[in-house]
Formats: sequence, C-alpha cells, structure tokens
Amino acid sequence: MFEKSVTKLTFNLCRIYDKFHTIWEDKKFLKSTGTLIVYSFLLILFLVELKKWNLLPSFLNNLVPANHFFAIEFAFTFLLIIEIMSMIFVLSHSVSTSLAKQFEIFSLILLRQAFKDFGEFTEPFIWDENIHQVIKMLADTFGALIIFSAVVFFKQMQKHINITKSDTDQLGFVRIKKVLSLFMIVIFSLAGIYSLISNLFFDMHIHFFKSFYTSLIFIDILIILISLRYNYLYIIVFRNSGFALATVILRLALTAPAYYNIGLGVFASLFIIGLSFMYNKFIKLRLKDTNN
Repeated sequence: MFEKSVTKLTFNLCRIYDKFHTIWEDKKFLKSTGTLIVYSFLLILFLVELKKWNLLPSFLNNLVPANHFFAIEFAFTFLLIIEIMSMIFVLSHSVSTSLAKQFEIFSLILLRQAFKDFGEFTEPFIWDENIHQVIKMLADTFGALIIFSAVVFFKQMQKHINITKSDTDQLGFVRIKKVLSLFMIVIFSLAGIYSLISNLFFDMHIHFFKSFYTSLIFIDILIILISLRYNYLYIIVFRNSGFALATVILRLALTAPAYYNIGLGVFASLFIIGLSFMYNKFIKLRLKDTNN
C-alpha cells in the first residue's frame, strides 16, 4: 500500500515537472525571456540616467545605482538565472550533461564579475588608480575563456552509457531525478525571492549563487548514491563521484579570493577532462575485451 502511494506521488510530481519543462523549452517562452532581458537592460540604463539628473522619486533613488555599468551586471545576473533554471531541468538527464551546464554557468559568473570590475573604474580613467581592477578583469575574462574551451572538449568526449540494466530501471531512475529537479526548482525560487527581498529592503547582501551551488552539491551526491541502486561498477561510481567532487571545487571557487577562484575553476575543468579521458579509455578496453 505504502509503495503504491509513493509510486503514485512520484508519478504526479513527474507530470508537474514535465509541464514545467515543456513550458521552459517552448520557443515563444524563450523568445519572451530574451526580450525581457533586453528591456530590463534598457530600463536600468534609463533609470540610472534619470538618477544622474536628479529626476527619480526618493523611494527609487536609493535603489537605483549611479553607475551605468550596473545595467550590464543586472542583465548578466538575469541571464545566469535563466541558465540555472535550464541546468535544473538538465538534472534529469545524464550526470555529465548536468556537470557541463554547471561549468557553463561558472564561466558566465566569471564574465559577469569581469563586467562588474569594469564598472568600478574611476572616472576619468587613471591607470595608476585602476591597474589592479584591470588585471583582475582580464584574469576573470581569461579564466572564463579557458573554462568555456574545457566545456567544449568535455562535451565532445562524452559517451553516454546507461547505468541501469533494464528499461524499467532506467525509467525509475529518470523519475527520481525529475522529482529531485522539481525539488530544486522550489528551492531555487524560494532562495531567489528571499535574496531579492533581503538585498532590496533589508540591506542584507545574500550571495544567492553561492548558496544555491551548496544545495546543488548535496543533490549531486544524492543522485550518485541513488545510482548505486542500479549499478555498483567501480568505474561508473568513481566517474560520478569525481564529477561530484568537481562541483565541490566549483563551490569553493565561488567563495575564493580573486585569482584563486580562477585557479580552482580551471583545475576543476582540467580534472573532469582528465577523468573523462581515462573513463573513455576504460570503456574502450572493456568493449574490446568483450568482443574478443
């Protein structure tokens, strides 16, 4: 009886997930989201300009920054939110696809930071006063480029092999990951609302992306533990555990000081490439032995 109730609940949650996923993947929805980012970018530029001319009402004047480059930072933050939502839906796919998405997001975070550094330049621009920010901006940009390149190589190296031994097990595993993805959507939404309210009205600077990556680590590890129900093969356990460790390193990179964050991100990207290379070698040798 209990097992039937759990199965029914899981099935209903998967239906909710599928509805959300269908809406999110809809081309009209994606186009509307892109349009909203553009309008938000233009609106903030307009509000900043009004602030410079002292034309904003008092309740908005304290919320709107004085730097035009904040519009770029806001647009990239908006884009990151969209990418994180896409990554949550990818959780129901393969572990490698989900991991690649996490590295893509980290590279965008570095680019966002580079724009933020650019916005902190003094005006008029004086090299002696801004040289540290210039170096930091270039480092973030170069780090983002390396991780972007690593993601491209990583995706090309992937060989998707089901860890389950039957279609029934595969369907059950996918359903569990869909339920976890739906759970992450709820966490993401609540954390986003809390962060927005805290930053706007209570002057509490909540590091939203860092907090979310922390919860993501536990979800990744949970998926690995659940996968053990279907396959105990050492190479698969080691590969997936290594991917989870790479997520932990990314989380450390988000809180690391300047330059160390880039070093950790680059190390993690090289680590998953090396791990994928050896995994593919093992699979190739195993298939060769099977054929012989």
